[in-house]
Amino acid sequence: MEQLENIDMTGPGSVPAISLKTLGEILVRHFNLHEGRWEVSVSFQVGFGGVGPPDKLSPGVILGLQGIGLSRITHETANAVDAAELNPRGEMQAKVQDSQPAAPPAKPRKVAPAKR
Repeated sequence: MEQLENIDMTGPGSVPAISLKTLGEILVRHFNLHEGRWEVSVSFQVGFGGVGPPDKLSPGVILGLQGIGLSRITHETANAVDAAELNPRGEMQAKVQDSQPAAPPAKPRKVAPAKR
């Protein structure tokens, strides 16, 4: 995975940051997408109001992260992910089948003797 430069996210309880392209690759695999170009999309909530101490309120804006997802795009960009190249159809099914253990043999059933 690609790491971003000049961002210190290595303190206790942190992991290194990943690029938007790498996050896009992770999401394409997670959602099992097999075709199209995709790019990470971010949704924000915006709030307006007074910000600061009660005696010195200033007009302000508060941004909240609402969600992260993928948007299908029709052109190439720096962070675009090609699902057909990254996650070809059939690759996931083969991985799932290979990773599942074989079913154990069926246990013989005991049959109670018939009462006469």
